[in-house]
Amino acid sequence: MMAPAAGPITQDCNPRDARLRPKRASRPALRTIAAAVSWTAVVAAVLLTALLLDWVLLGIALVGSGPAPGGQPVPLLLLVLLAVTGGLAVVTARYIASWRTVGAAIAAIFTLV
Repeated sequence: MMAPAAGPITQDCNPRDARLRPKRASRPALRTIAAAVSWTAVVAAVLLTALLLDWVLLGIALVGSGPAPGGQPVPLLLLVLLAVTGGLAVVTARYIASWRTVGAAIAAIFTLV
């Protein structure tokens, strides 16, 4: 008769190895620092986007037309800022907080501005 095949539990693994390894105390600290940096970047980007969007809308309301074609590249800058804000929001929602939390924060900022 053949001997039963060794399963994944009976292979060369020492169960004490996992207990002997010291736990990393720096992981929660790095996560907290990453969360603070990520949220700060998202809030700053949303505020800058809202400010530029408000300036464009104010100009449209006062003058009656959008930015002049020969003037500053405001529409391009607004699109780039929207892309950066969206990217930061995606990164924050993916790794730090939930989509609902990030969406609620962005909505609250736009509502208050």
